[in-house]
Amino acid sequence: LKQSAQRPDWPIAGMVAIVTVAFMWYSYAYLPTRDYRPYAVGENILEQMKSAEELGLPAPEYVYDYTMVNQDTGEEMVITSKEYMDEKWWERKEWAIDKERTGSARKVKDGYEPPITDFSFQDEYGDEASYRFLESEKPVLLVLTYDVESSDDAIEEVSALAEELLSKNVEVFGLSASAMEQIEDFRHEYQLAFPYFQGDEKVIKTVVRSNPGLVLLDGATILEKWSAASVPEVDEVMERIQAQ
Repeated sequence: LKQSAQRPDWPIAGMVAIVTVAFMWYSYAYLPTRDYRPYAVGENILEQMKSAEELGLPAPEYVYDYTMVNQDTGEEMVITSKEYMDEKWWERKEWAIDKERTGSARKVKDGYEPPITDFSFQDEYGDEASYRFLESEKPVLLVLTYDVESSDDAIEEVSALAEELLSKNVEVFGLSASAMEQIEDFRHEYQLAFPYFQGDEKVIKTVVRSNPGLVLLDGATILEKWSAASVPEVDEVMERIQAQ
């Protein structure tokens, strides 16, 4: 009994380590088994971009600290931007704001804040283009390639999938943080028959970290997501669309 109690637990520890590493590898190679981000399957991107005002909810309140300087006496005092407005300080001609000492915004009251605040993508001319896929009446497949130069070889499978989906009335768009010149070279190299829009790398990685990664949308609602390691067949995509 004494020997049994003193037996090392390394076999158990080894198994735990193996399972942990396998789980981490799976989440990295594919996608996390649980997605707590605002871009999880089932979430609607447009709904999560709505402001408190649009939803009829109380919004958080922020103020700035203004350093006011009396132009006659040199006296200084710090007030908030709310006090500045409420007390009509702009009417006091002897006082001026020292803009170099204006503090950063600080929250003074909690309220509803949209989970998504930075989802914005531009076309080759620099014009906002997100509406083209978020407000599309057709199903949309997004191909997210945050860095085209380090894209996985699965892009060849993605290219073939995109061609089939386009023939089935599904729109396809690419999103990347790379420079437009690099994006165009990349499109020509892989013969990608769909346009790319440019946006922030952090946003793209938040949606899906795989490079490339695929996101299926219907009316701005995320139906499904795939990593480069699990590029679906066209039938799988169409079945997911029809299951709506």
